[in-house]
Amino acid sequence: MAERLSNMKMRFIKSICTSVLIISCTVYGSVIATALTPEATGAMADTTQPAATHLTSSAWRLVKIMSMDDSDYEPDDRLKYTLEFDENGDVALQSDCNHGTGRWYSEHVGHLQFGPITSTGLQCLPDSISDKYLAQFNWVRSYVMENGHLFLATMADGSIIEFEPVTIPVAGIVYGEEIRTNNAEELQHVILSRLFGHYATANNLKATDE
Repeated sequence: MAERLSNMKMRFIKSICTSVLIISCTVYGSVIATALTPEATGAMADTTQPAATHLTSSAWRLVKIMSMDDSDYEPDDRLKYTLEFDENGDVALQSDCNHGTGRWYSEHVGHLQFGPITSTGLQCLPDSISDKYLAQFNWVRSYVMENGHLFLATMADGSIIEFEPVTIPVAGIVYGEEIRTNNAEELQHVILSRLFGHYATANNLKATDE
């Protein structure tokens, strides 16, 4: 287990080095030596573009939490443990019987941090990993994408959290437009807006200040 996790961490760090165009890395040495290419220097200066490319408007479900104490934590149902990033920097989580919200930000490719996560604080069933899952986000400092999966790493190499993508289902079709959402209120709002827009267009109605 320890060797497998160590190999996973080595691949994770190698991917981070590659993603930010670092010429050389010394891992588990006294120094992690870095020499950035000009492209990497530019990427580091732009604090918004890199993260948006990978994470904005994406949704994920938990595969497993791998800890350095040789423990793996896997959910009984992956859709009970989710992570959603929106374009405004908000993050939403489902953690078994709990729901959580917070903020996320990234300064450059490979870097990721979360602000305080506010959760509903319910007591789930004894075999739940809700508390373990929620406890990870305060310590997350980096991420990498590999084979379509998202991997988050915590400070001091404490854990690696693996996610797979969630495909948001088609909740409805209005005049040929697919509406994808898991939120009932959002679905209702979108449907009413599209219906009203179609009605207004068909009847040549225009908004006025009166």
